[in-house]
Amino acid sequence: MPCGKHFLDLDKNRLLAALGITFLMMIVEFIGGWISGSIALVSDAAHMLVDTLALGAAFLAANFAAKEGAKKIGDYYIGEVHAALANGAILCCMALFIICGAVNRFLNPREVQSVLMTAVAVVGLCVNLIGIFLLREGSHKNINVRGAFLHIVGDILSSLGVIAGGIVIYSTGWHLIDSLLGFLISLMILRGGISLIKDAVKILRKHKKG
Repeated sequence: MPCGKHFLDLDKNRLLAALGITFLMMIVEFIGGWISGSIALVSDAAHMLVDTLALGAAFLAANFAAKEGAKKIGDYYIGEVHAALANGAILCCMALFIICGAVNRFLNPREVQSVLMTAVAVVGLCVNLIGIFLLREGSHKNINVRGAFLHIVGDILSSLGVIAGGIVIYSTGWHLIDSLLGFLISLMILRGGISLIKDAVKILRKHKKG
């Protein structure tokens, strides 16, 4: 089997595994966020929803790239570059949505079940670490896998933030930190989306000039 085809098949299998565990954890976080009343946890779940869409798009692009005669742009398959561009746009849209929710919660605060919030976030962190392990190698060779990898890196940071927020709420009773975390998570998502869009556009422009 050719080396390139081997790496594509490996990427597909890892993307599929990451997609499965991320989708399941997304459902758990949405339910946990709704029951606990945590906008930060719901925001993290929303980030995982974006991850699920990103991983799904990445998996489809990897399948397309594995086909004989798939069009390439330099070292990248065009389907992968377009998927990365779409993922970046989705990230930016989701970030704006979370900002609105965080601001609304800040203006209308409510009590948060910090223990449940923290416990679910810890499980989410563990799942994200598994996803990082699955995609780490492929992220160095493939912009599409790198896009999915960056989604999960962002989720790890947001999960750590939610865990810290849960501890603060439990220790001090300061519930407004939940809204602040939701806002910070949205900024992190926005930054990652813009970065991914810039990289994909740069590749497309380079190809157009060539």
